[in-house]
Amino acid sequence: MSDNLTPFVLENSAVRGAYASLPVTVREVLACHSYPPAVARVLGELIAACALLASTIKFEGSLIAQLSGDGPVRLLVVECTHTLGMRAMAQWDEARTAALGPDAALSDLAGGAAHGRLVLTLDPKGAGTMYQGIVALESGSIAGLIEHYLATSEQLQSRLVLAAGGAGLIVQRLPGSSDADDATWARVKAGIDAVGAEALRGAESAHDAIVAAFPEDDVRAFKPRAVSFACSCSRERVTKALRIAGVAEVESILARLSERDSGPYVSSLPREPGRRESRYTHRFGGEIAHRETNPGHVQSTTSSGVSVPAVSERAPGQEQRLARLEREVQALQAELSALKSRLDG
Repeated sequence: MSDNLTPFVLENSAVRGAYASLPVTVREVLACHSYPPAVARVLGELIAACALLASTIKFEGSLIAQLSGDGPVRLLVVECTHTLGMRAMAQWDEARTAALGPDAALSDLAGGAAHGRLVLTLDPKGAGTMYQGIVALESGSIAGLIEHYLATSEQLQSRLVLAAGGAGLIVQRLPGSSDADDATWARVKAGIDAVGAEALRGAESAHDAIVAAFPEDDVRAFKPRAVSFACSCSRERVTKALRIAGVAEVESILARLSERDSGPYVSSLPREPGRRESRYTHRFGGEIAHRETNPGHVQSTTSSGVSVPAVSERAPGQEQRLARLEREVQALQAELSALKSRLDG
């Protein structure tokens, strides 16, 4: 089953919802870095939550969820475009995160409500005004934070259940519902609360997951929307970002990467003769074996110790031009010697 988001409504009631199944997207996001189990779990839940939010909000551009605090996990960011392209990243302290274990609570990871917060941003990408909502980390779960945001910022009563592998289910009580819908809403909340994360993750289809949660209701599901991992990074964009950051900031980042407790990602290399630029090499291939370069042959060293030219081979005709220049220099030197001899005589 491919990753998808399936909106639905419960017939004859003021309730709408959506089911998200995103195992491939979450796997591709987690494959980009070696995330600790606790960080991977929360990141998977936040990815599912963003996809579900995208089903409830009409927008063009990006929906960005940013979870930050002063705990072991400093930052979690998930971006979902209006076409349901997803990407995500996290920053964490390895030693402090590992000490909490794989089942660490959200408050322990992010540091609690004193300094932690969830920021939800709707970025229209230049086509309108950016909107931002902020929620303090007063809830112990991603689902609780999203429910609080929807209740306070959107005035929508909502219920969510999320699973670490990228599965999620949301229901909402629509505006304009009457007191006569109270019993229905109470039954719907009880149904979604009874759905566990394991059952949600193990559902074979959107239909199975929705019907299992609301067996007494007539469910009308709409056409599923495809969800995928879609990172917009490129070599050109990274290069531009590094130039904007400046040499000092880039070298500060490289210094941190070279001093990781669990092993460096990069190592510095000696400066080349006659050059001021700092040089670094990655360590993903293991230990490096550096070989000194000479001024006439610029080269770099890979992580496997293989020396490779830093510039391409000389272009056709370059050798002939160099030889001609050498002859002209020699002729000038001879003329200068002859002139000196006549002056001395």
